[in-house]
Amino acid sequence: MADNTLTQLFAILADERHALLGARYDALAEIAVTKERCLQHLARTPPSKKVLQTLKSRLSENQSLIAAALRGVETARKRVEALEDVRDVLTTYDPFGKMTLTSKAQKTVEKKA
Repeated sequence: MADNTLTQLFAILADERHALLGARYDALAEIAVTKERCLQHLARTPPSKKVLQTLKSRLSENQSLIAAALRGVETARKRVEALEDVRDVLTTYDPFGKMTLTSKAQKTVEKKA
């Protein structure tokens, strides 16, 4: 049974890697649940040290990919935020290089009859 669990766990780790590389983040939640179940089962019947080292290596690789994905999402979020700021605020500089932020809020014109 342990061999079947290991085979399944290595397959799950491969699926996780492909999901991360393919930016299919929606698949990660289901993968995490299945991976957790396999790891719990594996804790009851520990494999050999060599297998554990291989498993640790694959887990570490995927963890690095997850960290990179999180950094990428954060960078994209900051970029979108910066673009929204450009839309809402005008940045100007005086002759001395001092930055000034000017709101680009729409000015309304009151019409009188």
